[in-house]
Amino acid sequence: NFQEELSVSTVTLSVAFKNTVGIRPSDYLSNIRMEEAKRLLTDTELLIRDVSIAVGYEDDHVFTRRFKKYTGSTPGQYRADRGVYEKR
Repeated sequence: NFQEELSVSTVTLSVAFKNTVGIRPSDYLSNIRMEEAKRLLTDTELLIRDVSIAVGYEDDHVFTRRFKKYTGSTPGQYRADRGVYEKR
């Protein structure tokens, strides 16, 4: 466990991360996941549920809600706006 190796608490590590990077670790991870999802939606024909799983969301409904909050559009809308359609 990373925090144990540093001999610091989760809270201390989280605060240090936020002070250094400017956002919470969970938000940082979410941003990375959403950027990868955008790439997969644009560059592949994976089904949305497969994109969801690929970026760490087991529930594609949760993924869709978070993706829409992050981008302003659903994964399907995002893909369609870029002229990419998944194969069925």
